[in-house]
Amino acid sequence: MRNEVFATVMSKQVPAASGAVGMVILGVPYGVLIAALLGATLSFYFRKGEPETRIPRVVFGIVAMAFSGAWFSLVLPHVDFIGLGAMAAKVDPSARAGLCALAFQSIWNLGHRFVERKVEAT
Repeated sequence: MRNEVFATVMSKQVPAASGAVGMVILGVPYGVLIAALLGATLSFYFRKGEPETRIPRVVFGIVAMAFSGAWFSLVLPHVDFIGLGAMAAKVDPSARAGLCALAFQSIWNLGHRFVERKVEAT
């Protein structure tokens, strides 16, 4: 009887505790992080192929873009610039994280091209 009660309590509390640990360590809910990873992966999918020596760099880029997108999506509702925060708060956090991670790659490419043009012009 005691083992059954213990197993029931553990089965209900362990998933909640693991989610709380992830929030404390990463600062991002797991669902939001998974959506951001998906968005970052999709953003790198449309790039041209990379040589094998650059694959670790692409993997690091995907992880970095995912965390950046996830953290930015959690901050976005608190930004009060032209009503952007109120509008962003209406969107599901997971969808917002995926879109932010997807957009970071485009913003990165745009900034990289802009800097290249400025350097070539000088």
